[in-house]
Amino acid sequence: MARLKADLAGNAGVMFVAAELGRRGLIALPTMRNTEGVDLIASEPLGGKSVAIQLKSTQSRGKKWLVTKKNETLSAPGLYYVLVSLGLPGELPEFHMVPSAVVAKSIKRAHASWLATPGRGGRQRNDSNLRTFFDADSTFRDDWDALGLRITR
Repeated sequence: MARLKADLAGNAGVMFVAAELGRRGLIALPTMRNTEGVDLIASEPLGGKSVAIQLKSTQSRGKKWLVTKKNETLSAPGLYYVLVSLGLPGELPEFHMVPSAVVAKSIKRAHASWLATPGRGGRQRNDSNLRTFFDADSTFRDDWDALGLRITR
């Protein structure tokens, strides 16, 4: 099967996360396209607590997501990442909920380590804007409670 364009994969991730939040009795409000740092607002019903969500989608079943250098400083107490592994059409996606401070610290440390490790032929690696977040052991998989939102009835 052909891969989706990146913007279609990102939109699919937003819709899957919004649907899952709704299924859990929460309110999910996608932001306007290209809103800096926030793709979705998730809220408890009746004006309860809300959090901002930055989404990153991958089309593989891998446990890694590409982010950029700006994500090293995109950190706030009410900001979370929901990382989505879309998989193939017909498969259910996997969701990983990670506090923004964890993503920022992890990608900064991993990138510094990558830069310090010699590349091909022992050469110094060139810096780039790309960073990678890994959840290899699925520590954050399906941890919807990490968002700190509760259904109020």
